[in-house]
Amino acid sequence: MITLCGFANMASGQDTGTARHQDMSSANNKDLGRRIKVSVVSLAVFAMLLVLQQALLSVQISDLVPQQWHSKNTTALSGLTSSEAKEQMRIATARLHPAKLFKIRFKWGNSTPASNSSACQKEKKKKKKKKCKKKLKRKSKSAPNLGPYRTCAVVGNGGILLDSHCGDDIDAKDYVIRANLPALEGFETDVGRRTNMTFVNTNVVKRLNIASKLQDRTRDPYPTRLRHFNNTVIVGNRQSKLVLQTAAWTNQLTLEFWTCKHDLRKNKIINPIASRVAGWRFNSRPSSGLTTVLITSTFCQHLSLYGFYPYSRDADNKPIPYHYFPDDGVDEAIVNRNKHHLPVEFRLYRELHRRGVLTLQEGRCESQENRNTSSSM
Repeated sequence: MITLCGFANMASGQDTGTARHQDMSSANNKDLGRRIKVSVVSLAVFAMLLVLQQALLSVQISDLVPQQWHSKNTTALSGLTSSEAKEQMRIATARLHPAKLFKIRFKWGNSTPASNSSACQKEKKKKKKKKCKKKLKRKSKSAPNLGPYRTCAVVGNGGILLDSHCGDDIDAKDYVIRANLPALEGFETDVGRRTNMTFVNTNVVKRLNIASKLQDRTRDPYPTRLRHFNNTVIVGNRQSKLVLQTAAWTNQLTLEFWTCKHDLRKNKIINPIASRVAGWRFNSRPSSGLTTVLITSTFCQHLSLYGFYPYSRDADNKPIPYHYFPDDGVDEAIVNRNKHHLPVEFRLYRELHRRGVLTLQEGRCESQENRNTSSSM
């Protein structure tokens, strides 16, 4: 009986254990089911958020891009005339006009600074130093008055300019804009002699500063370069003022230095405008070349681009150097073609050329003699 009772008790215990195990399994299954449901719901919500984000981006682009530019197939623009396309460009870039974008920080030369300096000396003698400083400050931060011009040339520094014979074509323009204090001497046949405005980035100002401190003055290439930019406008950031002012004084140059009222490096100004002009979204960091082209379009009726070519080989598969002039030798050579996604910007220039908004010069320029001959025929 004890044995039976013992077996009976064991059987009862086994039944109880089995029931508990079944309850635990059921609970685990329910918990697993809940987790699966939560995961599925989370994935669904995440997918929905992605869809909403894409829809929002589409709406933003629709607001930026005119209706006739929405299609990636730009043949939809074939109905626009050249003048209409230029007007669209001017509307898109209006906020980049120099009068809205720049401030004149200083004018350094033989006339203006000398008169300002003598005025300051007189004020100092009268113990009115503070008043003098305020007077100069107001004068140095006026908004520039520029344009409009009929023809303008924006000259890049690409090696594609070598043997281009574009010098006369560039010099014939009403207003000539260059970038980063390039070498002109010895390259006049290809790049011209004239300059009205130069955009400089922080890297070039840094190199200019390093070169100015070289003990071996024969290694400094910038005095030779800078004399070709006398009586011109230099555009840079505020941090460049001291270096450029020192360079102007050292080399006895007459310069006008402009700075931006806004920081263009943050992509919040240039990229939306470039997106509107192009018809596709610009996400990469804009180059100084693209910024210069968009700014110039605000005060120039006929815009021509030279030296804008992002590839290491030309159409005939011949190698092309990064710049048409040799490196300055004062710091690490600049050879990066992909920093700003230049091929994407080049695609925009080609499209604007196709629309008749601007002229993109990729090969050799036609000589004036050939033009006269062809026009007479």
